[in-house]
Amino acid sequence: MADSTIQRKYVQNQKDVILEDIILTPFGSGSFSIRSLVVSFGIYENIYKNFIEGDIELIDGIDLIDSIPIVGKELIEFKFRTPTSQDVRSVKMIVNSIKDRVNSNDNKANVIALSLISLSSYQNSINKVSESMSGTCTDLISSICDQYLENKEIIADATSDTQFKFAFPFLSPAEKISCVTKRAIPKTSKNPNANSGYIFFETLQDFKFRSLNLLFQQTPKFLFTDSKIVRATNDIVPDKKIESITSRLRFIKNSDRRKQTLSGSLNSKNYFHDLLTKEWGVEDYSYLEDSDSFTDFKPKTLEYLSSESIPDKDRKKVVAENDPLTKTPSQINTFARHSKIYGDEFQKNEMNFELSRHIVSNLTMARDTVVETEVNGMSNLFAGDCVYLRAHSNVAGQANSFDDEKSGVYLVSQIQHRVTLGKGTIADTYKCGVQFIKNYRVNEIPEKGNVPVPKG
Repeated sequence: MADSTIQRKYVQNQKDVILEDIILTPFGSGSFSIRSLVVSFGIYENIYKNFIEGDIELIDGIDLIDSIPIVGKELIEFKFRTPTSQDVRSVKMIVNSIKDRVNSNDNKANVIALSLISLSSYQNSINKVSESMSGTCTDLISSICDQYLENKEIIADATSDTQFKFAFPFLSPAEKISCVTKRAIPKTSKNPNANSGYIFFETLQDFKFRSLNLLFQQTPKFLFTDSKIVRATNDIVPDKKIESITSRLRFIKNSDRRKQTLSGSLNSKNYFHDLLTKEWGVEDYSYLEDSDSFTDFKPKTLEYLSSESIPDKDRKKVVAENDPLTKTPSQINTFARHSKIYGDEFQKNEMNFELSRHIVSNLTMARDTVVETEVNGMSNLFAGDCVYLRAHSNVAGQANSFDDEKSGVYLVSQIQHRVTLGKGTIADTYKCGVQFIKNYRVNEIPEKGNVPVPKG
């Protein structure tokens, strides 16, 4: 149902959305609205993927797909927002393929599903260039984005002042970015090497080039709780003041010790061999001794609308001190080095020996706790944001109704924005499927398990 009050700033119902328009621009032609044909559309963000993806489902009763025709490369622009948000999300995507096409039951229309990719993803697929580049990691990422990708703001954690020189042989922008991220360390961290592990990803509004560990240090943007209480507001309030509800929480594949062990995230042995000087060396890595994910964390008290102050508690490692998995190397790594290839005045030409063990461990341990849920549509929530999740305890009779271990600051690793268009008196709806992750515990794991004793 078209919304006649496009400037509305209050919520009328759950999953409310203001959808301004959906515009199709055929390749080399003019633009027109396809809003009346659309059933639903989705846009997907993921911190482990460089670019956003999407899909759109429409009912074609005018043979649109053949008369234009739609053959790929068409531009679709979505304009929508949450009523309490002042910012309209204008998201432009390219038709990647016709994912599905079937006749309706009365054979009077086609039901069509189109696969969508972002403009940057499309540019990434058609640009493979051999070139040399030099600069800090932050400068290199900025240069690659400016040269090849969509004109979006880049949010970056400043990297070290080390100047790198790259010779990229016929690589796509994403492949070049991958080469750079392996050498990036955060300039402002108290322990830069231990907090390496940068990720580059796209959201609805910008690009992010961030240290994964530093992402966990952000002030939570929203408060989520599994309560059924809805607190409505007609005012536009700062993001961190909004309290939202979730559907059922689903904790998936948590504490995956096998994956952590096989990747060497808990313990590894690392060798280097310099092919020119014939030097070699070895260093062990232990998650318990060498991981320093919380060195930049500062506990703070969080304030939210309609809620008491919430203390952000200290963070503990997710493995017990006496866990045998942390005592023996499960992965042996060997790194080649050519330290003198450019002369004595130059530094090492790569940092894999120093950084790889930390990168693997940080990226793997970040998913020690994974939670999935669904929330009302939020056009101001993006992958890479932090939220505070309050989960109720399942144990009756406790003084604190919330579970300390399940509650806390989580990072949004994935978000699926899904808008379904209503017909007649049925309103448009907007919901978000969200995946949260965290890399810490509130309480240390005891050296011995606690065996429950039956009462009575």
